[in-house]
Order: sequence, then C-alpha cells, then structure tokens
Amino acid sequence: MLRCAVDHPSASFRHGVASALDPARFEVVEGEEAADADVVLMLMTSDDTSLTPEASGATVVALVEELAPHLYRRALALGADGVCHDQLPPDVIVDVVDAAVSGEVTLPAEVARRLAVAAPERSAPQLLTDEERGLLQRHADGASLTELARTEHLGERTVRRRFQNICLKLGADTRAEAIKRATQLGIIG
Repeated sequence: MLRCAVDHPSASFRHGVASALDPARFEVVEGEEAADADVVLMLMTSDDTSLTPEASGATVVALVEELAPHLYRRALALGADGVCHDQLPPDVIVDVVDAAVSGEVTLPAEVARRLAVAAPERSAPQLLTDEERGLLQRHADGASLTELARTEHLGERTVRRRFQNICLKLGADTRAEAIKRATQLGIIG
C-alpha cells in the first residue's frame, strides 16, 4: 500500500482527491506522517524553484493552477513525476497519480501539442551558440552578470538579454533552471 500526502490549501480539494484514491492501493496521510509519504501531490506556485517534498524519493505530482504548457514544462523540469491542473475532477487527478506511480506522464492533448510545437527537435549542442554556452558555463562557475559584462566588454543589460534568450532556448524560467537544464543535456559541465 502506498502512503499518499495531498499538500493543497483547500480542505475540500484534499478530501475530494482522498475519496477518489483506491483505498486498496493508497493510504492518505497528513501532518507528520506526510514526511514518510510514497506519493506527494503538491501545489506548485510561481515562486517554486524546487518540488522536493519532505518525503525523499517520493513520487511527486505537481498541481498547477492553470492549464498552461509553460507551467507543465516547468513542473517537469523541476522534477515532478506528473503534472495536472488542480481544477480537474478528482478521478482525473487520480489517473495522473496512477500514471506517475507507474513511471508515465500523462498530459492533456492541448498541452502536449503546444509543448511539441514549442520544442522543435534539435540536438543538445545546437540549442545554444558557442558564446551562449560560454556565458552560461562561466555563470554556472560563479561569475556574476556584472563580471560577465565586464569580461565580455558588454553592457549588463545586454548580458541580461542574452540570458533571457538562453532561458528561452532551454525552456527555463530562471538562470538557475537554465544551468540545470544545460547540465542535464550535456551542453555545459
């Protein structure tokens, strides 16, 4: 039996999801017991830079507040095993949980299509120019934007704009996400 924690501010949401979970497969846990959960459903806010629940090694399903491809992409990039809109019916949310537990990701067709169009097939090294890779690597190594601007003989605003382009190319919302993604893709070391 899998222990499941539902981290959402709405008590009716938590109750709805808990009642839709198969009691033969899932035990809903709260409070201190949530730290040992096997599955965690957690609301992802726009400020989140990580989706690491207290339960280490837990399957994480991110709950997003709108049906937007960039939120799904961001949740998956932050380490979610599944993503769903928190306004879906509880039985649909449970289907996403079941898929995530099985190692699969289910996406609404509209989100999947938009993600496919937004991410044309390219090999990892072709995502960034040599200059962009160099900037990102030096930033990952600890150079500030001011230091990069000075060593590259550029304005700080120009360096910020270049990092915006790097983030766009890598599908990242922040420079830290871009560094993580580029490292995962083998673009930088």
